[in-house]
Amino acid sequence: MAARLPTMQLPPLDRDGAVGRDCADLADVRVPPVIGRYTDDEMAPRPVGYYDGQLEPGATGRMVRTECNPTGAWGSARHLFDALQVSEGDRYAEDDSLRPKRFVLTMTCVRCGIVRELRGQLDPDDGAVPGDRQASRVEPVPLQAGELLAQEISRDHVWADEWNLVWTVYRDGRPVGWMASQRGPHGKRYVAGAFGRRYDNSSTVEKGSSAAAVLRKLAATRTQVTVDS
Repeated sequence: MAARLPTMQLPPLDRDGAVGRDCADLADVRVPPVIGRYTDDEMAPRPVGYYDGQLEPGATGRMVRTECNPTGAWGSARHLFDALQVSEGDRYAEDDSLRPKRFVLTMTCVRCGIVRELRGQLDPDDGAVPGDRQASRVEPVPLQAGELLAQEISRDHVWADEWNLVWTVYRDGRPVGWMASQRGPHGKRYVAGAFGRRYDNSSTVEKGSSAAAVLRKLAATRTQVTVDS
């Protein structure tokens, strides 16, 4: 029987059911940026449909029970959504500028059948924040070395077949370190990694020719501190 691959690692949720700043690297493309930064209306990113196996009241005014995610945490029982979106065509204001488009996004969990609908407006394509949604990709299966898992959280194309990659290192579902591809003074590519937060310069940085090699070095060390401790 083939060995089971580890599942994607996601930033843990805090007591309020949100992804806190201390739990997610700023480079993580899977975590949406907050809206209204540095203002009173700032809200932390929250997963859709993770409420201890219940969804908040919808149009019916009743809590909707779900079979997925009974504990309200990430894991193998989390929802797996199919998503369908519809939006308006171009609409123009009196000054001929594009207006925001209304949209409806319907998500259906293929595991438990729960249906979640989101409605709102999309920014116009010619606005300060373009309405064209960004598309990116990360490797879904994390690297593994001992008790450590390294989840790819960002990949930026440099040129040709060269990419800048960033990983968050997890242990028991909690972020404990980071890894990132680097370029040396002579142009040679390598991967660096350490426990703790990126850029805090308080931990010994391990280097290697690949992310797997660096992760093995980190797994062999004894000092492992959670990022949000």
